[in-house]
Amino acid sequence: MSIFGSMTTAVLGLSAQSKALGHISDNIANASTVGYKRVNTAFETLVLQSNERLHAPGGVTAAPVFMNNIQGNLTQVQSPTNAAIQGQGFFSVSKLSRGLTGPGQQGETVQTQTGTLNADNVYYTRVGDFELDKNRYLVNSAGFALNGWIVDDVTGQLKKDVVQPLQVNTLTDKPQSTNSITLGANLPATPTPGVPIPSSSIQVYDTQGNARTIQFNWRQDAANAWRLGIEAPGSSTQPVAGSFTGGAASMAAGSLVSGVTPVAQVSQVLVNGTTSFPASSITVSGRTNYYPDGTSQANIRVGDTYTLNINGSPPVTVNVTAANIATFSDFSDVANALASAVNAMVPAPYTAEIDSADPRKVLVKKLDGTPVEVSGTFTNAKPQLSTVSGPSTNLTGSVSGDQRSTFTFSTAAIDVGDEFRITVAGKEFKTRVTSANIGTLGNVNGVVADLANQINTAVPSLNVNALIGTATVPAGTANQLVLDGTVATPTFTASYGVTNADSRDNNISASTPVDYQAATPTITQAATAALPEITHVAFPSTATLKVPDQYVVNVLGVEFKTTVSYSNINTLKDMNGVVDDLVAQINSQGLAVSATRNPASGALVLTGTPGAALGVSGSKLDVTGTDNVRVGDSYTVRVDGVPYAVSVTADNILTMGTYGGIANALAAQINSARPQAPVIASVVNSQLQVTARNPGTPFKIDQEYSSGSASNNQVNGPTISAPTDSRGQRQEFSYPQTQIDIGDVYTVSVDGTPISVKVDKSNYGNFQDINGVLQELANRVNAANLNVVATSTGGRLTLTHNTSTTGKFEAKASIQNATGSSGTLTASTTTSNVAGVRQSESVTLTGTPGDKDAEYTVIVNGSPITYKTTGEETSMETIAASLANLVNKNTSLPVTASAEGSVLKLVAKSASGTAADQFTLETAAQAGTTPAHVLLNFGTDPGNVGTITSVSTAKVGTGTAVTSANQGLGADANVTFTVDYGFGPQQITLNLGQIGKSGGVTQFAGSEINVRELVQDGASRGQYKEVVYGDNGDVIVNYDNGRSRTIGRIPVVTFNNPNALQREAGGVYIETDDGGRPNFNDPDTNGAGAVVANSVESSNVDIADEFTKLIVTQRTYSANTKIVTTSDEMLQEVLGLKR
Repeated sequence: MSIFGSMTTAVLGLSAQSKALGHISDNIANASTVGYKRVNTAFETLVLQSNERLHAPGGVTAAPVFMNNIQGNLTQVQSPTNAAIQGQGFFSVSKLSRGLTGPGQQGETVQTQTGTLNADNVYYTRVGDFELDKNRYLVNSAGFALNGWIVDDVTGQLKKDVVQPLQVNTLTDKPQSTNSITLGANLPATPTPGVPIPSSSIQVYDTQGNARTIQFNWRQDAANAWRLGIEAPGSSTQPVAGSFTGGAASMAAGSLVSGVTPVAQVSQVLVNGTTSFPASSITVSGRTNYYPDGTSQANIRVGDTYTLNINGSPPVTVNVTAANIATFSDFSDVANALASAVNAMVPAPYTAEIDSADPRKVLVKKLDGTPVEVSGTFTNAKPQLSTVSGPSTNLTGSVSGDQRSTFTFSTAAIDVGDEFRITVAGKEFKTRVTSANIGTLGNVNGVVADLANQINTAVPSLNVNALIGTATVPAGTANQLVLDGTVATPTFTASYGVTNADSRDNNISASTPVDYQAATPTITQAATAALPEITHVAFPSTATLKVPDQYVVNVLGVEFKTTVSYSNINTLKDMNGVVDDLVAQINSQGLAVSATRNPASGALVLTGTPGAALGVSGSKLDVTGTDNVRVGDSYTVRVDGVPYAVSVTADNILTMGTYGGIANALAAQINSARPQAPVIASVVNSQLQVTARNPGTPFKIDQEYSSGSASNNQVNGPTISAPTDSRGQRQEFSYPQTQIDIGDVYTVSVDGTPISVKVDKSNYGNFQDINGVLQELANRVNAANLNVVATSTGGRLTLTHNTSTTGKFEAKASIQNATGSSGTLTASTTTSNVAGVRQSESVTLTGTPGDKDAEYTVIVNGSPITYKTTGEETSMETIAASLANLVNKNTSLPVTASAEGSVLKLVAKSASGTAADQFTLETAAQAGTTPAHVLLNFGTDPGNVGTITSVSTAKVGTGTAVTSANQGLGADANVTFTVDYGFGPQQITLNLGQIGKSGGVTQFAGSEINVRELVQDGASRGQYKEVVYGDNGDVIVNYDNGRSRTIGRIPVVTFNNPNALQREAGGVYIETDDGGRPNFNDPDTNGAGAVVANSVESSNVDIADEFTKLIVTQRTYSANTKIVTTSDEMLQEVLGLKR
């Protein structure tokens, strides 16, 4: 019945799905198991009856499907003994837990295509997480030992006839003595001069396994040849040993450079300008007579004598006489007369002119503008004191019986300036004696006559008769003035007044910046017909020269002079320089006179010609001058571009008010500069001298000057105010500018007496401006007792007469502004820089670098210095440099040494041209020995350039090194030598490449050695270090001596049907008939996979796929249960039919 068939089929389905679920659970459980192979499920239908007419449900069966041939992912691990198979195949393993230890065990054997296996050992696996166990077998995590082919200990051949567990049974590696060394290096074609080629060394092993060192020493023997020295420390025999006679050694002296003493550059900067001085002048001063009517008249009288003295010349005199007084109406006339007299002098050495600011002042100088010493004197008798007595009045005494009044004049003499006044009937008549009328008046009688005439001719008429006393009845005297009344004027009033000329002396005031001092000419030999005149001129002695003094000498009517200025004072230096300058002037003039200086006395010696007088005179003008320094002047000196500057201010003008002061300030700036200036500054007069601190080191100097603004002060006035009851006359002068300059002279004269204030560096700071000057001027006026009071305020100078009501005076003011050009800075170099030269001498060394014990000796000032070569020198430059070092270490020698190439240069420590400072040099050389060596020659032809062309052991001395006789192209360039470290002779072959080939040792471009390869084949005793796998599956044991040993090889076992193998616990498989016979293969051959070290194979389970199958299985199982349930319900329905 189909209901029962369907239920049976569903139960079979449930069974099949249960099996599939078991496969899935096994896969999922082993998803992380190394080497696990998944199991799939294969479903097969059961058919009971099935045709076109009938189908009977049969059910389903489930069978496992093994995926042994599907590779899992390979995972890299740290363990070097873990391995995986990339591709098909299995590891052959054995179960050591059964006590099976390898080949030769009793039991059934399994024959393979490459050998036999014990049956008990026939397992196969993909689980490759092998590690060494305590017995040094390679065992995986399941406890199975890795099987492999074993290497024969004797033959070293792989034995593929037996497969057995791999065991590390040799823990110590036997030492291997070195038999060969391979050296590959490029020797530089152009080594760095003086730099040794580093030695190459390699560690080798003797027969006992002891480490030894072989050292290779290189030295270039020629352009294309190299010496190879081989050293074997500790060996009783050496590859190369001994020495040969070295190359010739010599020392040849080269050029000698004599020393030169350095000279420091000395440059000067002259601070210069105008040194001004006030003009030499005299002022004719005198009194002024003032009269009641407000008029005045200069007090010039007959008999006045004015005398002017100039530089000791004959005086110039102006005498006022009755004959010429008419020409002297004022003191300015006297001044003009004196100036005219000066200008009329014969010969005419001077010139005089009237000061434009004061007509009473005479300015005097020499024709060339040189100032002069002036002085003046005045003489005259005291004037007469004239008086008038009267009037004596008789009211009836006239001829007509009317009033008579008589005035009697006391003295007969009269003076210019006297004034006589008679007042009649209220009207004044006066006669003033002047320079114009004194000649007419004559005496007092003339005055009386003139007054009588004035009265008699008065308009309108006074009707009073005036008579001279001698014309009256009774007769009187001529010095009487008689006034008679008339009928028209019988009575009248009469009075008199007299003003006498000022009784005080006039004066000549001199102002001079010069002190004239006559030189002393001494005729030591008078001129005769046969002998010339010889005159010695001695100037007044002076300790130091001063600007702007002058020294003058006149000879044969020609004047010669030397003026001291800032430009020449340092050249003249002293009086000898002055005299020498005059000597040069005189001798260059071409006169009949020769000049010399007496070396003992310093006097100027003049020698004429026979019979001719020289007419010698001389003088010194000691001139007081003021340097034309102004506030605001700026002076800058640059040394090598660095400025050093000073500026003149009111605060520092006391110290910088002269050109010398400015020079000193500049010197202070330079000497105190930080960082230190390259020069040292000093000052001589106004010359700044800068000297290089380091002789032989030049410097550049320049300068700059900026001038302050100059003042041009003026004075206005006077503004005159008339006397009052409380004061006398007042006069006021105004000074509109405020700035003052050093050298300015401010003068005010009162009644011809000059009072001056000169601005100089000592008082500038006190004055500051014009107000300070005016205050000082007022103080000096007040101290001069000139009967006036001076005050100063606000740029005005006020003078007031002491006598109220009538006091009057004459005042004038003037300014002499500082004159001259602005300052200058002039640079010059008197001593040029001379670079010092140190004595030097060169020695050329020749010899053979690399020779040992060659001696090179220099003998400096008798002291020998010897360098003995060590054989390690790379060039003659190295030898020369070593000798130079020895010389320099001897600090007692006067030289330093340096080397350039093979030339040794000795240079004196100090630059000096003094013979005593020069050193002496001798040389000596002695040949050394050439160390034994192997000689390598390199080619230069295009075909073999830079490659070894020959290897020679001709100079190995007593060494054991030999080379092959075959040195043809391509032959090995070998050097074989024997060493003995106490265990018998040991032969080592050094391979340097091939003849004519670029491998091995070469000589191509470069400056340093480049070692590409240096290996040897020896080894010391080794201890087990690790086990690793080779790419071909070899099992390799590494030792700590760097050597390795192959103990076996891992075969990869393949089967025709690997999925038919029988599974066992631990991830192993055993052979089955369906799987076929095992095939043992070398890895990666015959379809077998490769052995991959440091890796393990993960399971080939795909979790996602397994979960998919899990879902399907679950749904299928549920569906089958539904069929069972449905079939049961249907059967229940059938059973219910009965009821």
